[in-house]
Amino acid sequence: MRPFLFVLSLVVAQAPTQEAARGVIRGVVQVAGTAAAVAGASVTVELEPGGASGRAVHLKTDQDGRFEVTAVPPGRYRVSVRREGYFSLSIEGNAEEVVIISIGADTKASDLSILLVPAGVISGRVIDGFGELLPMANVRAFTVTSDGGRVTLKPAATNFTDHRGEFRLFWLPPGEYIVQGEPPGSATGRTGLSLKAFYPNVTELASAARIELKAGDSRTGIDIALPAAIIQPTSKTFKISGQVLSTLTADGRGVPAASALMLLPHDAIDQSSPRNVGTSDSRTGRFEISSLVPGVYDLYARVQDSRGSPSRRGVALAWGRAVVEIRDADEDNIRLIVHPSVTVSGIVRLPADASVLMSGIRVELESVGSTARLDNVRGMTDASRGVRPDGSFTIGAVAEGDYRVRLRGIPADGYTVEVRQGAEDVTDAEILVTATTPLPLELIVRRRQ
Repeated sequence: MRPFLFVLSLVVAQAPTQEAARGVIRGVVQVAGTAAAVAGASVTVELEPGGASGRAVHLKTDQDGRFEVTAVPPGRYRVSVRREGYFSLSIEGNAEEVVIISIGADTKASDLSILLVPAGVISGRVIDGFGELLPMANVRAFTVTSDGGRVTLKPAATNFTDHRGEFRLFWLPPGEYIVQGEPPGSATGRTGLSLKAFYPNVTELASAARIELKAGDSRTGIDIALPAAIIQPTSKTFKISGQVLSTLTADGRGVPAASALMLLPHDAIDQSSPRNVGTSDSRTGRFEISSLVPGVYDLYARVQDSRGSPSRRGVALAWGRAVVEIRDADEDNIRLIVHPSVTVSGIVRLPADASVLMSGIRVELESVGSTARLDNVRGMTDASRGVRPDGSFTIGAVAEGDYRVRLRGIPADGYTVEVRQGAEDVTDAEILVTATTPLPLELIVRRRQ
């Protein structure tokens, strides 16, 4: 008996003067490189922005990976497909595959073949400085990018080892990864008798092995032995102090504010987890943080406020940041200004013969440096928006931090993208978001020669 095929009709408002001819959108979703069907994939069919009013159709593929939508009026449609544990074929490894199709008055059916890439898995064990398997160790996988010799790590997955010291990082798109293990307590600075390390058992990023993960791969045996901490005489430490002011007021004037404080190394190579270092006084905004070794730090203050950025905890948070350098003395009179989040806007310019790509494009702000390590509380990995038909875009509620601008949905093998902010080329650089609205961005797409 043939499995049931999911068939739905798309009802869209039409002018009453004439009954428009209706077509069919059908397709099959398969695993890339094979004939295997992807059953249970979520399919959404909706009119492109600017089309007639109507509702989207949501359905799932059957056991053969097939779907069908009938009674489709003429128009341009966006068909998006996603399935947990799969990614698109694009170089960015997006969570969904998007196809734009047109149904004309004389089109009876549009048949689609959509390919998805199965996710991979990295698994192994973490061993402490005494050779024992380490439960509750924090293990993270990072993607790696290199711009002009500078290496940047972007968190891709995180998990903890179980009671046997074993870990499993899953739903990873194809690519190269670096894996790091941290002993329990790293987030608070209490790392016990072991130090963090990269696979395979090295403490320097330059010596870390890059793990190549292909579609559907399961890389096992990625064991990380954490080196033992060498207990040395306590070196001299210092303190920093200052005041937190908030401009989240009716007139924008800065007033003392209570805030939660988080401290991170400024160096993007140091992938230490954020440390909660207390709060500022609710009356005076004053704070003091002690027992800090020399170095350069990013100090963040956050306040819950509707004018902030959405966080993963479901509340809006407004942020402020100060870069603090400690050399051989205490640092006083540090000022952190917590302010409303800002809007980043710009325009995408496509070649005239590639305008059909506009509807599938998304502009993304990819957090980098210490900003990326705050994603667990900021939710800024969601700073991504589609573009309007004229190429303009607006990304609202962007928190203070460092970001790289990415253009998603452009075939990587056929086009190049140049990113400009005013007169500056920021294609391979970060943009800094502060309390003021940044200059508009210009993303120029060209065909490869």
